[in-house]
Amino acid sequence: MNSSAEPDSHARCLILFARQPVAGQVKTRLESALGIEGTLALYRRMLEKQITLINRFTKANIQLWVDGDTGHEDFSVFKGLVFKQSGDDLGLRMSHALDHALSQHDNAILIGCDCPQYSHDYFERAFLALEEGADMVLGPAVDGGYVLVGLRRSQQEIFQGIEWGSAEVMKQTRERIKALGVQCHELETLHDIDEPQDLHLLEGTSMLQD
Repeated sequence: MNSSAEPDSHARCLILFARQPVAGQVKTRLESALGIEGTLALYRRMLEKQITLINRFTKANIQLWVDGDTGHEDFSVFKGLVFKQSGDDLGLRMSHALDHALSQHDNAILIGCDCPQYSHDYFERAFLALEEGADMVLGPAVDGGYVLVGLRRSQQEIFQGIEWGSAEVMKQTRERIKALGVQCHELETLHDIDEPQDLHLLEGTSMLQD
């Protein structure tokens, strides 16, 4: 038996949420700045970056949950299990994926493709917060949403009645957490890429190159 202090990766699950890359169906708020094809190209580069990042995170089992065709070529390099998202809104889809992961793991964390600032250290601190007793962990986003959510047991009520895609997501989520008495640890706030004004965060990177 391994007596190392390293965490048991089977106790942890890191989930990436992604959409099938289809022109006109991903990051549509960026189309005014990049055009439809330019927006699709950026999304595919962001997806590739996140897949590469979590493929290399060896301290958890990894899963990819797809809105669309799970067999798309861009998902073929993912090294973990791939599932199809299920639910009528984002909250239901996230809750379903997290509950599925928690049926097999002690802790589960879910991220998206939109944040260029993710790091292995950020994921590790999220898992440690859960392992040290928090019921939930959140990574707030500058725009009022969040870039990471993690649980150690099902919390379906937290994902209900939220105005997904609005600037009120984090505020409403905090209100539900307080009302339900859930112990939540918050990480530092990060940026995500949703609006044309966010694109300056990618200046000087390969993501904005043709």
